[in-house]
Amino acid sequence: MSESILVIEEKRTELQNYLYSGLSPYKKLTSLNNFFSLLLAINNNNILKAYGSDLIDQYCSLLVEADIWCSHPAQHELILTTAEKLLSLNAFNIADNRLKKGLVQFQYKIDELTAVLNGKDALASEINKYYFPLIDNTNKSGQLYGMLDSISVKITKGKEQKFHIIPSEKEIEARIKSQVEISWNVALNYAKQFIKGISSQHEVIISFDKRVGFYVGDSLGVALTLAYINEIFNYYNASFTITAKEGSCFTGSITREGFVPPVSSEIIKKKVALVFYSDVKTFVVPKEDEAAAEDKLNELKKEYPNRSLILIAITDIEDLLNRRNAVEIKKLSTLKRTGKTIARNKLVITLLLVIVAFLSSFYLYEYDDNPAILDHDDLVLYVKNKTGKVLWTKKQKFPTPFMYSENYKKNFFRIMDVNNDGMNEVLVAVEDSESNNDVYGKREITCYNHDGSIRWEYLFGDTVKTKRELFTENWNSSIMFDTASIDGRKILICSNSNNLSFANAIYKLDLLTGKRLPGTFWHVGHCSSGFVKDLNNDGVQELIVIGTNNSFDHARIIFVLQVTHINGYAPSTEEYRFYEFPPADLLVYVKIPQTDLSTYFEMRCSMIEVSSLHDRNDIRKIVFSSIEAPDGSNVGGLIYILDYNLKDFNVIVSSAFAYPRDKLVKNKSLAPPFSDTKEYQGLIKSQILFWNGKEFVHRKDLK
Repeated sequence: MSESILVIEEKRTELQNYLYSGLSPYKKLTSLNNFFSLLLAINNNNILKAYGSDLIDQYCSLLVEADIWCSHPAQHELILTTAEKLLSLNAFNIADNRLKKGLVQFQYKIDELTAVLNGKDALASEINKYYFPLIDNTNKSGQLYGMLDSISVKITKGKEQKFHIIPSEKEIEARIKSQVEISWNVALNYAKQFIKGISSQHEVIISFDKRVGFYVGDSLGVALTLAYINEIFNYYNASFTITAKEGSCFTGSITREGFVPPVSSEIIKKKVALVFYSDVKTFVVPKEDEAAAEDKLNELKKEYPNRSLILIAITDIEDLLNRRNAVEIKKLSTLKRTGKTIARNKLVITLLLVIVAFLSSFYLYEYDDNPAILDHDDLVLYVKNKTGKVLWTKKQKFPTPFMYSENYKKNFFRIMDVNNDGMNEVLVAVEDSESNNDVYGKREITCYNHDGSIRWEYLFGDTVKTKRELFTENWNSSIMFDTASIDGRKILICSNSNNLSFANAIYKLDLLTGKRLPGTFWHVGHCSSGFVKDLNNDGVQELIVIGTNNSFDHARIIFVLQVTHINGYAPSTEEYRFYEFPPADLLVYVKIPQTDLSTYFEMRCSMIEVSSLHDRNDIRKIVFSSIEAPDGSNVGGLIYILDYNLKDFNVIVSSAFAYPRDKLVKNKSLAPPFSDTKEYQGLIKSQILFWNGKEFVHRKDLK
């Protein structure tokens, strides 16, 4: 049995990596299913409940959400078998109903795929979507995984040519940046044959609709170029439209000259296999890959001879645009373009509607005084209505992390309807006068009415003492962690740190009045970020906070306490303990280890990245990352993942951390193991310590 537990623990760690990664939902479902199959094979109900209880909810959700296209039906049958056995055992009573519904939805998707493979038409695909197959290269089992994704493009007027990619992950942008620009230039040159006066400057938003994390290579070039052409023609109101034909899918890159080079025989065969097990009717491939693609298609049709899939091989973009079974070109009538040939009575109605719409939009712009958008530059906060009109401004001086982190900005200003009257108020911290150049010079939070008048102000000025020192002044500017609700009352949870020393206060304000509410939590070290979440869905909200504890060698800390229990002092040595307060009632208080890399760089302590704390509700995890080197070093950190149960941690090693550390391991400046290994991850996790009320201990030693 002990050997089985070791295997389970190893597979569980591997599973956590999968669930947090950018894999497709189906790959995550398969990974979960394999883990449940392992638990079922041991044939021990206690082990099944112990290891499966925290995963069954996600398993049920993925049965409903996962797209099963691009995988062989035999793989789906394995999932069905496991799910049915789990349901028959009644091991997870609360989740059984969700599991039953998930099974019904999953079976329905299998039936739809089976119908397609047997030659029947699938339900209509989304029109004007530009699909391309994605191969998941993270898989090590030899099983082919992948998915169909699609691209959406939106063009707006710009002051310069600029591309925005969603999801906006830097690694994704670097991988496809060249193809994004090449495809744009090819599309633009084509459009200029038919459209005059095309600007050289646009803001182009490229959205990957499934938003997974494994966009590698440039074989999305054909789909992207076609999506560009369609949007350019729409934007400039051309006389005809060019769109992807319903049920089409594309692969292949585009060169600067508009040619479509091969993707390789190996890759094209994998992509044909992915597309075969989907509702795609027409698959466009590079001409030089045609033979390999046809070989694979013929091989697959031996099992499903009635599957209707047409391969179209193209040499360049002109070749593609001449294929009416892959691309649809429609001439727009003058009626559709201008509306000027409508019958006279309808024209009058149309004009009236246009006038009403214009007046409405004019009213919204000129007279809508409800704050809806907050914008800023280095020194000014702009409060705007929903059409973008500036309603009023406030002088600001923001700290450096604020300028590049959307997640961090909520600490300094927020917009919300405080009194439920339909008009929004604006909450602002770090407000500066013209004469004050110190960003940390004020510790005030101000609530502004919709018109910019002050609703209330709160100035933090507590006095507190420890054995080491007395704190009466030099408080940093206030920051706003989050809002919450207690007994129907809206509250704002705030934090202030001492500028010259370690004291940090977390407290509550009544959002309606700005009055301080009872209870202050005193922490031995600055707390940089936090958010509110009902982690276990029991109706009680928790506050999750990251920071530093000066009492324990400047340790990095994450802790959780109930919003109703914000009071008392944090764990510390006697020298740092705050007088006249009880010990805080904490749900968990965790010490994150110092790495050997940060020690090598002679950092006083490695840090938690201020803006990294966020809630991953989709996987029921709390995520944050560390900084393991001095500013400007371009050395990355570790990603820490804490389960909602507040016990289980996982650690992911970033490549920006692994590369410099492994160089030091190779030259024997640091001790093995190498960074991106289970051994090193295990070493880090073994150093994560939990406060038991008296001291820090390993998780296994918690009672």
